[in-house]
Amino acid sequence: MSSNELSIMNQLNSINLYQSNKEYQIPMISTLNDFIETIRMIFNEDHIDINEVYTILKNFQCDFSEWSKYIFYNKTK
Repeated sequence: MSSNELSIMNQLNSINLYQSNKEYQIPMISTLNDFIETIRMIFNEDHIDINEVYTILKNFQCDFSEWSKYIFYNKTK
């Protein structure tokens, strides 16, 4: 295992995932940038409630026009 892989493993081991019964009042996330910022804030914590992440993912209403710069069609497939 490379030193980079070991570093990643150590980081993953320091993150504590848990599931709570808490119901989250998630702020309105209306843009892709808001969504990314919110997810980054959550994953910067040492303790991550997977229910909070699930709630955000479930409630996110995307505008597909924001994703257009990430869509690449391969006509050969």
